Amino acid sequence: MVGRGENSPIPLPEEVLELLCAHFEVDEQQILGRSRRQYFCYPRNMAYFLFHIHLSLSYEAIGLIFGRDHTTVMSGVHRIQKALDDGDAEVQLDMLRLSMSDIWSLGSTIKFFKACESDNHPI
Repeated sequence: MVGRGENSPIPLPEEVLELLCAHFEVDEQQILGRSRRQYFCYPRNMAYFLFHIHLSLSYEAIGLIFGRDHTTVMSGVHRIQKALDDGDAEVQLDMLRLSMSDIWSLGSTIKFFKACESDNHPI
């Protein structure tokens, strides 16, 4: 998977995947799995979209994470973009973006506490 620098506020793919699982009430294996049921495909396509647009991962990198061909990932990203253009996915995506900002904030908070602990500063 993709790592991040010490000061990067960008969440890891694992964190975004965990957020998606909680949001859509599915487990990770269902999103990463091969099922073509809409119940699993929509969150999977949303993951492709968030990984590509917000984490700046290439279609190929996302394909490796999900065990899919890059064209499958590209198709999923385009599907979500079309739904957004049609106004269908806007609320879902907004909620996920807000939650992602919580992940970024949480990461900054954790870094602050770790820095305090390592410097033996009382909080």
